Amino acid sequence: MEKAMGAEPHTSLETGALLENAHQFFLAMSLESEAPLYFQMNLTIMVTDDLTGFITSDAPCSWYNPKAHTMPPFYRSPGLMQNDIEVTMPLTPQLILMFSHHKFEPYVEVSQFFVEHANHRTRAFADKEFVSWKGISRPEWFAQRELPPDAWENTEEGKKALREQAEWDEMRKQDGL
Repeated sequence: MEKAMGAEPHTSLETGALLENAHQFFLAMSLESEAPLYFQMNLTIMVTDDLTGFITSDAPCSWYNPKAHTMPPFYRSPGLMQNDIEVTMPLTPQLILMFSHHKFEPYVEVSQFFVEHANHRTRAFADKEFVSWKGISRPEWFAQRELPPDAWENTEEGKKALREQAEWDEMRKQDGL
């Protein structure tokens, strides 16, 4: 637009600089808004003696709300203000850090069940690669989990909304939309 109007390229240069440094700007803004929220949360180190231990990945930090399935899909994205949010990050094969709004002891010994769930989560959030210190992988880390019985989709409200959405989709299909 600047070129078409014969104007000096100010806005396009600013936009180019923002795009070139987008990662740094995003990181700075995230730190400003997220750091105070983390300080309101409880920090726990989960400890395991499981031989496989915790895996890590190219995106080791994961945000997970174990109650998200009870909400409509639109609201399932995890957020730091959600009461049940868990933010985990593997530290070593025996230690994983967890931020939560629930109160736990500073160090908690966890079962293999917890380790498998944490590894499933870490693997699912990986961008391209995950690392197991022993070179082991387990099928549980790749399993596509079914919705639990208390999922929103199984409630009367959820069933009604899904029926209405299917009807709406069918109407749009018939109208060629």
